[in-house]
Amino acid sequence: MKKKMKKSYLLLAAFALINLSNAQTKSTGVISLRTGTDLTTIKIDLNQATSTATLTMVGPSSRWFSVGFNTTSMSSNTDVFTSAGTQVIDQVLPGGQIAPNTDSTNNLTVVSNTVSGTSRTVIVTRPFSTGDTKDYTFSYASNSLNIIWAYGQSNVTNPTSEHSTFGTKAVSFTTLGTDDFKSIN
Repeated sequence: MKKKMKKSYLLLAAFALINLSNAQTKSTGVISLRTGTDLTTIKIDLNQATSTATLTMVGPSSRWFSVGFNTTSMSSNTDVFTSAGTQVIDQVLPGGQIAPNTDSTNNLTVVSNTVSGTSRTVIVTRPFSTGDTKDYTFSYASNSLNIIWAYGQSNVTNPTSEHSTFGTKAVSFTTLGTDDFKSIN
């Protein structure tokens, strides 16, 4: 009987450990920024165990597209991630309606940058805190984040060119992998 109880406790402990490790990730899920033929989406995943943010953006392959963090306007010192053709650029806004400047240190790690049809999917990772004052510091404790987004005019991959569409959005994070194991005896 003791062996059976011990195995049950070990199994329960294993499930609890798996549950805790999965609960260390928060995600916005896929958020539509623009629909239609120029579908643009973003997904932000925060991994508490590695203190890493993973950003997945999908946008038109023939235009640049950007997202800025923790703001509702093009205010100065806003951290911006831009996809411009094959380039993935870490940028900062100078303020006003002025194109972003390239950060002196690129703190983005490109996981993939692929084109399928007329859409480009870019996946990058970055530490929550880079130590760079120009970069937004992600916090796992946050449950929401304001973002701004924009993309360039048709067939323009130069990120210093005028944008044709832009907007702002408040995104919410949901903790992933929080299964309920209370029913296990």
